[in-house]
Amino acid sequence: KAEKSGAYTFIAEADDGVRVWVNGQRLVDAWVDQGATEHKGELKLEAGKSYDLVMEYYENSGFASAKLSWSMDGAEKRTIPSSALTPKVIPDKGQKK
Repeated sequence: KAEKSGAYTFIAEADDGVRVWVNGQRLVDAWVDQGATEHKGELKLEAGKSYDLVMEYYENSGFASAKLSWSMDGAEKRTIPSSALTPKVIPDKGQKK
């Protein structure tokens, strides 16, 4: 859920691959082996409106890290606060135990 209306930059930092989507729009696509690297994507959001947010990540070897932050209208980046997030339950696809 967006705190204010404006241009949001989503910053994904990962050691190895990372992808980020907001409302089905891919903002970050860095699906490669790499050391910890920042990748950014920008999208305009409306205050109080909820958006689907998906971050995918993989680790190949070495150090594992994945962080997601945002900044609005060029302000300093910060971790997306838990108050702005609502977990989405993904139904079990009938996997055998």
